[in-house]
Amino acid sequence: MTSPEPGRFLAELERVGWFESLPPEAAASVRVAVTEASAQGLRPYVGLASVVVDSEYLLSDRPYSALLRQFASATHGAFAPEGIEEQVVTDKTLLRFKSRARPYELELPAEADEVPASFFTCVNRALEDLGSPLRFFEVRGLPWRPIPGFCLTTAPVFERAIAEKLLAGEEPSEGLTDDELEGHARRLEAALLGTETYYWTIDGCSVAELRVPSSYEVQEADARGRGRGFSTILVYAGYGSVTMGCEPRSESPVLPRSLEVTEERRSEERLIRVGRTRIAKQEMRWRIDSLEGTGVLVACYVVERMADPFLEAVASFRLLESTPEIAAVLASCRTPPEREPRRPGAKTRERR
Repeated sequence: MTSPEPGRFLAELERVGWFESLPPEAAASVRVAVTEASAQGLRPYVGLASVVVDSEYLLSDRPYSALLRQFASATHGAFAPEGIEEQVVTDKTLLRFKSRARPYELELPAEADEVPASFFTCVNRALEDLGSPLRFFEVRGLPWRPIPGFCLTTAPVFERAIAEKLLAGEEPSEGLTDDELEGHARRLEAALLGTETYYWTIDGCSVAELRVPSSYEVQEADARGRGRGFSTILVYAGYGSVTMGCEPRSESPVLPRSLEVTEERRSEERLIRVGRTRIAKQEMRWRIDSLEGTGVLVACYVVERMADPFLEAVASFRLLESTPEIAAVLASCRTPPEREPRRPGAKTRERR
């Protein structure tokens, strides 16, 4: 498989029709991601992975719902599931949602750390039922494998891209190239030896600081309009992530059952939980700190061999001294979703 510079790679994507069926926002996102992947020393095709099934969704108490929203977000409106319900029943989880009034239901494993193929098939079936030509396809040869990543395109274009060697048709078996090994060595050295102070900013206002390993990509999710707060994720390709979030939550948020807790303690008005998990058959370490009375949570998921600098990053997290502006910004993140007024005579429905 060839590894052209980003400009030439984007031109080749244009030639095979990659952008023709994508919503304009999705096409623009792909162009930016391909350029950024190249700037980080990765092959350009890595930027095609618009959804990566990493640790982000496991932070939610409804992980399958969170992952479904990630896929929906990647379509930029082409797929917009509604009425999402997630219910754990003994040793399984039932996921229900509607897409333009058409109902879908999935029976999934209770533990969400290894998502079954039926989940991804259901997302593509919903796209097909909408009359969209778009589908999600797994991108092979990603540097963080075995954690899967998916691109959004049409079946003919995906097959054409493989035929033109813009994408791998199967998982490479020969291991990393010398260039990839050198790139990983550089990033590993930066993570181990290079740290920097990161200021967590919401609406242009710095609210917290922490010391983090260098060489990350910033992703933000503003869900305050839906009563789910604001979060920022620092993504370290091939290693893990650091997440900062503020939302309406309990003082001791319930953790997914897939997270094995090896340590739990309270210190300086924060609940600290540390443990292990498996994501896509890869051993991971994690730490989640909940700052009491603030709605703020900071967490990391990281491959076992790189655990120490990431665990230390979470431990270093501190809110800045409160000001009226900081207090107002954090309060905006803790606002719960508005409940629709109950109509006279309406029956109460069971919440799931």
